[in-house]
Amino acid sequence: PTPEQILATGFNRNHRYDKGSGTIQAESIFENATDRLETTATVWLGLTVGCARCHDHKFDPISSREYYEMLAFFDKVPENGQAILFNSHPRMKTPTLAQQERLRDLEAKVSAAERHLEELRGQASAAQRKWEAQIERESVRGELLSRGLVDVFHLDQVETKGKVKNGKMKFVKGLQGRAMKFGDGPYFEFKKEVGNIWGRNEFTLSFWFRLEELRDGVLLTELYDPDDYRTGTLIELVEGKLRFMLSARWNYAVTRFELEEKLQTDKWYHFAVSCDGRVQLLAYQIYLNGKVAPIRVIQDSAVDGKRNQVPLRLGYSTLWPSFRGALDELRFYDRVLDAAEVAALSEPKSVFEIARIVPKKRSPRQRDLLRFYFEEHVASENLADARKRLLNSQRERKEFLKSVPTTMVMVEDREKSSHVRFKGQFDQLGDAVLAATPKVLPPFPQELSRDRLGFAKWLVNGDNPLVARVTVNRVWQQLFGRGFVDSPENFGTQTAEPLHSDLLDWLATEFVRLDWDLKALIRLIVTSSTYRQGSAAHRDVWEADPENRLLARGPRHRLSAAVIRDQALELAGILGANHGGASVYPYQPKGLWRLTSNRPYKPSTGKDLYRRSLYTFWRRAIAPPTMFIFDAPDREFCNVGVKRTNTPLQALAALNEEGMFEAARLFGARIMREGGRSDGARIRFGYRCAVGRRPSAKEVKVLLNGVRSYRQELLGSHEQVDELLSAGESQADSKLNPVELATFTSLANVLLNLDKTLTKE
Repeated sequence: PTPEQILATGFNRNHRYDKGSGTIQAESIFENATDRLETTATVWLGLTVGCARCHDHKFDPISSREYYEMLAFFDKVPENGQAILFNSHPRMKTPTLAQQERLRDLEAKVSAAERHLEELRGQASAAQRKWEAQIERESVRGELLSRGLVDVFHLDQVETKGKVKNGKMKFVKGLQGRAMKFGDGPYFEFKKEVGNIWGRNEFTLSFWFRLEELRDGVLLTELYDPDDYRTGTLIELVEGKLRFMLSARWNYAVTRFELEEKLQTDKWYHFAVSCDGRVQLLAYQIYLNGKVAPIRVIQDSAVDGKRNQVPLRLGYSTLWPSFRGALDELRFYDRVLDAAEVAALSEPKSVFEIARIVPKKRSPRQRDLLRFYFEEHVASENLADARKRLLNSQRERKEFLKSVPTTMVMVEDREKSSHVRFKGQFDQLGDAVLAATPKVLPPFPQELSRDRLGFAKWLVNGDNPLVARVTVNRVWQQLFGRGFVDSPENFGTQTAEPLHSDLLDWLATEFVRLDWDLKALIRLIVTSSTYRQGSAAHRDVWEADPENRLLARGPRHRLSAAVIRDQALELAGILGANHGGASVYPYQPKGLWRLTSNRPYKPSTGKDLYRRSLYTFWRRAIAPPTMFIFDAPDREFCNVGVKRTNTPLQALAALNEEGMFEAARLFGARIMREGGRSDGARIRFGYRCAVGRRPSAKEVKVLLNGVRSYRQELLGSHEQVDELLSAGESQADSKLNPVELATFTSLANVLLNLDKTLTKE
């Protein structure tokens, strides 16, 4: 698939995401999948399949099992089910064209540095062999893998960055030198600056450990427990298995897993865990003895929050008993070590000991360990410079990628199974099911893959009786105000048969013949004699067919909420024409947002205030108030129907809402500048701009009387003039006479609120 195709799958991730303490992740993941299915069924099939979630559909021939077979197309996304401060995974980078060009340059820079380093490594192989043959134990100085190393504690003595508590620390033979021994007695407490690993940062933690007993106990912890929040890191032994936890708040924002391997006593193990800062469990890589370790996930919540700044303790916790055993070689990195680097750390032999082994008998990790040490501490200046050049170019690419925005997308987890849920409950699993389509519809071709791509091909293979009809009906609804079928979301058996079913059928087959080209379909409809009729008709026609079901006249209906606002901004000459970019925040009443959101609402400034309504920030559960007043659809659930009401609030909003009135003032200024010098000329210009036709003599007379009345009233009221000219962020044109501008602002406000302006006819 192309990046654009993957990007388009993000539509199926537009769910309600929450991070509240009552969120159950498994339930959220299931609800997201059902939302995808029911939206897809509504938009493409015109079927209300949601009934079959709990039981066989009572009206349409769709069984509950078939519901979950369809759900199997949409419930295999490896998502977390919980909101985080940035886009949840799976996600993709979405660079702009300029960013794409920059990325290509950075990739080329990294590739060139890699090639140069490999070339020098080949040249340095002889020098490394010579060094290996001459190495002395005393000459091996400097830490292995020192890049990004924040702290290393060899634990063969009392470390200077901490102190022993509850007695005198004991030591035993370690892998290289001594190791700290723990039981029920003394433990070690580091200073507060040690550790403090955090899920939003990159880190790697590694250490060696040996168990004397398999009883439960804590190896390492920086857990802080104010009000039972239990924030911080914990590594413990539970029933013979090593368990890791990073908690921002107990049982709410926690990453917790345990290694599947059951450990043995009196055996040294190397454990390492790395995190790339993506906040979810998929950011972690877990190793045991240098190999990726299978784990059992206990909890995968979005771990965010702040560092604890509390002491890191070895072998002790105020909440749980200590383990019995030893710890050695504790390391903290501020970067993610790759698999080869972790494997090198898990090698128990020293650099000197490995150098004494015949090269052919060295293991891959031993060869890597020698190479890492040689390049870091021994290699020539040229090789060191090449390594530095590569690291710098990789760092530059990584830093630039942080500035590239992301978006959530769909990814298929083919190992995940789908199940029937008893009575629609997320945790009541029934039989496993395979992805399939309802038997009442054309069969799913065997050659198609049982995934979303196969499902999409099945939808538009031309044999499906619903997709073309449902789409044509929705286009007709947009153009004529209502569709052939009154319930665009439901083409099931309970739907009344459309009056023009033959026309619907013909348009549907034409749509398929036109290769599903929406522009061609719209052109076909709007160039027809039916659409091009005038919306005016004799009184007898209106009385006989008030809803225009017989299509005896052209369509007439009020504009949508977004178009009403955009039309006002366009007439004012301020509608933003730029495409794309971040969401914007138009005017809204102060304090309103606080009633439904825990975040403040800060209106945009400058040109962002006047962008198309398409770009208005819209939380799924909180609609922009002005658009909501004008019947903008609720985004809690998929809504393909059209609702049009006529209420006093709409009239008040169109007349007085800050953005609309600011548009009226700017439209009034435009009328004065472009409409001529006389009142009559300006009225005709403004009317034609707003309505799309010339006004009649009667209409001009009414509006002319209005202009004279406004002017007369405003001449004696400076306060009223100032109030009319102060709406919105933009400033009134100082070159125009204030009284005249206020007069034509009032005229423009009337023109913007005419039924003819707010109605498509």
